[in-house]
Amino acid sequence: MLLAVLISSAPPVPAVPSLEPSPPWVGWAHDGAGVWPQPDDLEVDLNVHPGPAWLDELGGRIRARIAGSTTQPVIVGHGDWESHNIGWQGSTALAVFDWDSVVALSEVCHRRRCGDGLPIRRAGGCRHRRPN
Repeated sequence: MLLAVLISSAPPVPAVPSLEPSPPWVGWAHDGAGVWPQPDDLEVDLNVHPGPAWLDELGGRIRARIAGSTTQPVIVGHGDWESHNIGWQGSTALAVFDWDSVVALSEVCHRRRCGDGLPIRRAGGCRHRRPN
């Protein structure tokens, strides 16, 4: 619900200054040849380090699917849905903070990013949801 409210409240992309480049954690549409964008917190190219093959394959499939979503309109939204950037009242998400992470992406990218970071509230604290 919060994602829908934020997207419907956001200005259209032409009404804001350029939001490029996207931060690395939402940089799936990067210009590089590899699967992974250049991280901003590591001095390493993740594309030259062998990782689990299943992870590189999954990343490649996700990147291809996002690249194929070019018919979707680009919309303004939040790009960092980590639990510390969300204000809660009980189990209801009320606000999103850290707006230096505002991005212009397709809706499919916004939905995916929201699902990556949105925590599940449980007694005793938050846990991040496991990807499907």
